[in-house]
Amino acid sequence: MSFFTITTSSSSCYIDDPPLHTHGPFPIIPLSAFDGYVSPSGGLISYGCFDIRGKNLSTKRKVRRYFEAQTEELARKLAEDGGMAGPFEVTVRSSRPAEPWQFSELRYYDVTPPVSDGLNYWDVQALLDRIAGRDEFPVPYELARLAFRFGVKFSRYSCSSAILNASHFLPTDDYIELLSAFRGRQSI
Repeated sequence: MSFFTITTSSSSCYIDDPPLHTHGPFPIIPLSAFDGYVSPSGGLISYGCFDIRGKNLSTKRKVRRYFEAQTEELARKLAEDGGMAGPFEVTVRSSRPAEPWQFSELRYYDVTPPVSDGLNYWDVQALLDRIAGRDEFPVPYELARLAFRFGVKFSRYSCSSAILNASHFLPTDDYIELLSAFRGRQSI
């Protein structure tokens, strides 16, 4: 018979990263990169929120579906592509409002957005994501312009990596063009 002893120990360490040090406000993507587009749903996002009522082609019943697109015409096209037929009743839906906890987080990190009136949930979340990712750099203008032109959904407060991540649905050639716009700015 043999005896043995098992000894265990554990320790944990939590390091709280200091808040992001900002030198002035976070840069916002200029409205000109959006070709002057203002979301019909509010906020600084590159799309509108639409409820569309129409007929479901497979069931022949009236249905209501939600679509995100830059314009009502594009939302109607998405409805048709999704198996709906007109005549359509289109309602613009307000984007999700910013939550009080989001503004509390911004205050905690001492971040004041240069444009704060009318911010929606996704605008403030884009700022919080930049804080978490420690990304204070401006988005290359050409990247933002191309992403908007290709229909990518993002906020004018988004960072470059968030725009590239939201571009996963693009055809390969368009995505490569976006990457080259991003890389072209990086080498300057």
